[in-house]
Amino acid sequence: MAQVGKNKTPEPLYSELLTSNNPAFHRLVDKFIASIPGYLNEIERAMQKVDKAELNNIFHKIKGVSGNYGYPQLSEECKKAERLCQHDPAMLDVSVKNIIRISERIMLAKT
Repeated sequence: MAQVGKNKTPEPLYSELLTSNNPAFHRLVDKFIASIPGYLNEIERAMQKVDKAELNNIFHKIKGVSGNYGYPQLSEECKKAERLCQHDPAMLDVSVKNIIRISERIMLAKT
């Protein structure tokens, strides 16, 4: 992942599956991108409640959807967060920050 300095705008992160000219798929990717703020809000609420089961469900959902739409970086980080929920919740903050950072890059890349 590219490092972002304090004064640099992060690079947009585009779906790896947008190589086709299928307008229907592009609309689906745009719909996914539009849903990201809602996912991040869900994570924030679950983190505030310290609800590991809810967090695990949210991470699982994002992992699958992001993988299906061509965002393996987000999918892998959510997979990592799922494991942390179960085995090392103290490290979850770092993973959530990575999820937010990747999500922000995806939102910059609206097709």
